[in-house]
Formats: sequence, C-alpha cells, structure tokens
Amino acid sequence: FDSLQDIFLGVYGGCWEETEKCHWKLNLLYASVLSVLTILASTTHSLDNAILRLAIKRGFSLEDSWVAVKEHSALWATAGGLTVGWAWTNFWTAYGVSFSHFMLETLEIDEFLFLVVLRVAILIGKVTLSGMLYHLFLEQNRSVDDLLQEREIEQTSRFKAPPATALPAETAASAVTTETTEVTG
Repeated sequence: FDSLQDIFLGVYGGCWEETEKCHWKLNLLYASVLSVLTILASTTHSLDNAILRLAIKRGFSLEDSWVAVKEHSALWATAGGLTVGWAWTNFWTAYGVSFSHFMLETLEIDEFLFLVVLRVAILIGKVTLSGMLYHLFLEQNRSVDDLLQEREIEQTSRFKAPPATALPAETAASAVTTETTEVTG
C-alpha cells in the first residue's frame, strides 16, 4: 500500500520535490479512491477461496485452513484500514495547511493559531459524526432476536418480586387452624 501512495502522490503528484506542490485536492482524490477500492476488495471472497484451497493442498486440515483464511483476512483488513486512515490524515493535514495559508492571505490571521483551532473543530466534528454513524450501524445490523432477548430480560427483572415467605408465627397459626378444622370436621 505504501508503494501505491508513493507512485500516486510522489511520482504523479510531484510531492517528493516540494510538499507545497502536494495539493489537498490530490490527497482527497487519493483517499477517496483508496477508500472505495478497500471497501470493494473486502467484499470479494475470491482471495479467501484461493487461500483455503492452497492450505488444503499443502495438507492442512479444513479447520486449520479456515484459521489461515481468518488470519489472512484480518491482516489485510488491518493493513487496508491503516492505509486508508493515513490517507485521510494526509488529506486533512494538506487541507488545513492550505486553508491556513488562505486565511493568512485574506484575513491576516496567524497560521499556527488557525491551524490548531481548525484541527480541534475537525476533531470534534469527526468524533460526533463517527459516533452517530456507529450507532446507526449498530441499530441497522442488530438482529431482532437480540432486541427480544434484551426486552425479555428487562421485563423479567422489572416484574421480579422476591418470593413470598411465611413468617414463623403465620406458619404456626395456619397449622393450628388446619388441625382444628380436621378435628372438628
């Protein structure tokens, strides 16, 4: 993934020579394309099938082969996630620097101060948006059975009363009443 970034931003974008030439629009294009490619690559299962076949041909059991598939998938997901994250970090850094230069030229505001305020505002916005999207994702992907189980647990805990216990005096009184009824009856 680093080679892809070097080719796209270094060779094509000319970012090796001067960091000022590495425009935020080029970083936005790279981060967007890389995000889409990573999402599309994670939806295909042809690589998993190839790894499974290769592990079985090498003599591993089916269970061990599935472990290899899971490990390989986890490794690629981690690598892809880190690369996409760094691509978006590079975009926001280039955008912030470019915007701070613009603010210096137009409003004569200190670049460093503006860049710090901009990064704090972006951080607050990203955390809020990420939290909302995460909860939306959870609500859409939660199964109905999980919801029913939570509701049943909630209802049983709400209506659960301690079991009725007889006090010793009441037990003795009921025993005397029962004996009296049997003797007279």
